[in-house]
Amino acid sequence: MNEKLADRGPTLLRRLGLSPLAVAALALLAVPRVIAHDLGLVDPGLNLVLVFALPLVWLVVVLARRVGRRSCCAGSRA
Repeated sequence: MNEKLADRGPTLLRRLGLSPLAVAALALLAVPRVIAHDLGLVDPGLNLVLVFALPLVWLVVVLARRVGRRSCCAGSRA
């Protein structure tokens, strides 16, 4: 029974397509923008660039890694 459970579920890395460290690094990209905005260190123009640049980084990383349900779960169908 334990062997079935061990073989059944994909690992965290396989489900996410990225290591947990990479996900944390991508999430931490927003921290400087939030702090700079809250402290008023950036003008609205630069803040706007930072607002849209960070999601673009996420998109580039995701598309480069081709993270998706198809790639992670194709082998698990019986």
